[in-house]
Amino acid sequence: MALTATTTNDTMTEITHTLGMYKCTEIKASSNRPNIMYNVKKMKNVPEEEIEQRQELLDEIFGEVVNNLQNNGKKAPKAIVFCFLRNDCAIIYEYFLQKLEDDAKKEIQSQETIKHNCCDICASTCECEDCLLMEAMDAMEIDKYDENSVFPQVESECHKFNIEQKKVIEKQLVDLRESISQNACLLSADHSLGFTTQVVKQIVESCDSMITVEHVLDKADIWDATLAQKVLDILENVAK
Repeated sequence: MALTATTTNDTMTEITHTLGMYKCTEIKASSNRPNIMYNVKKMKNVPEEEIEQRQELLDEIFGEVVNNLQNNGKKAPKAIVFCFLRNDCAIIYEYFLQKLEDDAKKEIQSQETIKHNCCDICASTCECEDCLLMEAMDAMEIDKYDENSVFPQVESECHKFNIEQKKVIEKQLVDLRESISQNACLLSADHSLGFTTQVVKQIVESCDSMITVEHVLDKADIWDATLAQKVLDILENVAK
């Protein structure tokens, strides 16, 4: 038996040939789900320091969801929020806790569901097998480098990049992002590493204070040490 949620006819043919299922019975159904819909809203780019504007933006996007939860509780329509970055998950989670009334907040916090390693908040509490495995894999990835190469002890002062150098850095980061996307089999750089255009902007804005891989991981929403090293290589080459 071979099962797949959604696939093209070409992929179905490839699967049956690969598994040698030449005379199998095919059972097909529509992939349409009338109870599921996408609601896409274009977000404004609000700097982190402008707290009030960020609050207004979150109210505009999630206000209806909050009202539904407060008025209907468990009977409220289900909503899935997709985020590129783990930090965004933490921000939205804290927003909902802040906005919901005490009864709804207690209900969420008292639910005996596994808090997976999906954001910084849950990462500190989750001990399920999958998340522990992910944590171990991340540790193995870092172990590929010796201590000095991953977190070198650099005592030199931060380099001050001028405007032209920052433009070069931005271009090389965009090229790096595109190369990652081209080499990815299934996921883009956004999905596989969280290497979004926003992260590129973060690096350019903070590049003056990035002299070690640890600095890159700390000042930009990057969690992969290998990617952080590539970013640092770009900064070092431009600084020469």
